[in-house]
This record gives sequence, C-alpha cells and structure tokens, in this order.
Amino acid sequence: MRICSFCGCRFQESVPSCPNCGSTNYEHICPNCGNSFEGSFCNDCGIRFDAPPKTCPNCGKVFYTNACPDCGYSTMQTRTQPVSNDGSSQYSQSSQGYTAPTYSGNDYTSSRRVAPDVTALLLSVMGLFTCMFPMSIVGMYLAIKEENKGNSNGRTKAAKYIGIVSILLFMFFFVVGIINGFND
Repeated sequence: MRICSFCGCRFQESVPSCPNCGSTNYEHICPNCGNSFEGSFCNDCGIRFDAPPKTCPNCGKVFYTNACPDCGYSTMQTRTQPVSNDGSSQYSQSSQGYTAPTYSGNDYTSSRRVAPDVTALLLSVMGLFTCMFPMSIVGMYLAIKEENKGNSNGRTKAAKYIGIVSILLFMFFFVVGIINGFND
C-alpha cells in the first residue's frame, strides 16, 4: 500500500501514480505495523514494503516476521535444515519450532569481527594513499591468504592489485630517489 506525499490518498503498489492528484511522490505503508516510510524497508519494524504475508498454521494469525506474534510459531520449521559435515542437522528441535544454529570459528557472517577480505582491502588502500609501503604488503598478504583459502571475491582481488600497485610505486620512487642522489 502507498500513501501520496501531497494529498494523502492511499493506493495500491501496482498503481504508478496517485489516482487523486497524479503525483509520483509517495511513501509506503508498512503491512506489519501500519507506519508510513520512504525506501524499501520500514524504519520501525524492518519489514520490506512488498513482503508477502504468512499465515500461522496454529492460530491462523497473519504476520510478516519469522515468528507468529500470538503463539510463537516459527517459520524456521518449514525451511530445509542445513546439514553439517557428519550428516546431522544443525538445527535443534524445541517446542516453538527449530532454533537457529550457533556458529564458531571462522564464520564471519555471524560475528562482529571484520572479515579478512575487508581488512586486506583497507590496509592496501591506506598503505597506497599514505605511502606506507609495509601496510600495503600486509594487506596484499592477507588478500592472497584469503584467496588460498578459497575465499576469493572482489575485495580480495582489489586488495591484491592495490598492493601490487603500491609495490610498483614504491620501487619507482626508490629508483628515482637513487638516481637523484647520484646527480647531487
């Protein structure tokens, strides 16, 4: 549902402009909490404007989150359970449905640690722009280490190439400095 920013008329998502005044400036109305917002996600509850409703099989309530607000039924029950290396499920069964697995080790998506590819890219860029050659070397080393682990992505490649450019610039300025030193 949309609401016109000028006249306040409510209209469906499929209608491109306000049927009352013709304006294309509008806000979305959250299907979960009813608040109006700009962008794709509600500022209050985080639900996407076009989120499909879910119906609880236990109590029949319509909801938009991962769990029914009335009875606590979790939609995690209907999802495919991830399987660990030993073939067992990573989810544990509870009275409210399945509970999510806990991760440890090098799973950077579930922790607050900065991923190594981001660290490598930041070190390489900072080393290049501050002319701190060792910092770029460390960034390039971390990027190559991540690529060897099989975690290659755009950030690791960028960190590696920026480190190479930093090395080349350092060598260029080193040679120019030596040549200028002999000319004095």
